[in-house]
Amino acid sequence: MKKTIILIALIALYSCHKATESNPQSITKDSITDAYKKVKLIPDSVSMVNSIADAPFDKNNHNLNYFIKKFNESTKCVNALKTNNYDESIIDTITTVYWGKTYIKKLNNTLIDESVLLEAHVVDDKFTLTNGVTVGQQAINVFRTLKAKYNNDRDYKFLELRSRDNEMGFINHLKINFKNNIVSEIIYLPSLD
Repeated sequence: MKKTIILIALIALYSCHKATESNPQSITKDSITDAYKKVKLIPDSVSMVNSIADAPFDKNNHNLNYFIKKFNESTKCVNALKTNNYDESIIDTITTVYWGKTYIKKLNNTLIDESVLLEAHVVDDKFTLTNGVTVGQQAINVFRTLKAKYNNDRDYKFLELRSRDNEMGFINHLKINFKNNIVSEIIYLPSLD
């Protein structure tokens, strides 16, 4: 892939050189190397399989309880009713619980005994993943914790962790967003289907 990028850069430099005949300059290997060093490659994301996506907030896999125990008083709670995706006679209650800008969505209905976590959006450093990753942490430390390859020349936007397919094909997703290579948000989307 690097060779392809260098080839594209060479073609672009050659084209620019031809277009500016009033300012002739020779293209050398050194000028191409200098131009290549100035280009900062920015990947959209890194995605990998990691077991942390199975239970990111609580080792005992009670993610909902983790949030409720962490801060027993929420700043806001919003309920919404929705017809169940599989049985139209059942009404689901979707509750969004906020702790400032951090929030979770949970689902209740008459068929389930306990609330089910639908998603979590964490922007507060008080909420920590089971492996110690938290909002405000440097990307290099997150990559090191997760044993992922880190490149100092890149400005990472997010790191997506996913669980392995289980026997039913469900995959949990944990997305760690970065701003200026610092964790800015953690989003957890467990697979429910």
